[in-house]
Amino acid sequence: MADNVFFEENGYFAWAFAAPLENGKWEAFMFFERKADHAKEFAPSIKHRIVAEFDSRDVAMSEAGSWAIERMQRDETKLRGGGFVNNG
Repeated sequence: MADNVFFEENGYFAWAFAAPLENGKWEAFMFFERKADHAKEFAPSIKHRIVAEFDSRDVAMSEAGSWAIERMQRDETKLRGGGFVNNG
């Protein structure tokens, strides 16, 4: 299975990831970049973490992908210059 899943929507690129937690559950997070920024030397990105625990990697990846697509469609990635956002 892939380490990440790539999405392209509404002028954005997104990568969804899942990571195991010590308690056996999984967490999900994603990175966003603007497609237009890829013409530059450096492309700003932003990381979002879903504040939830999932029973499996597949469920975490699915939730991360759905969350990312929804944010890209609404232009709500909070991507302004890079950084980290811990949100739920």
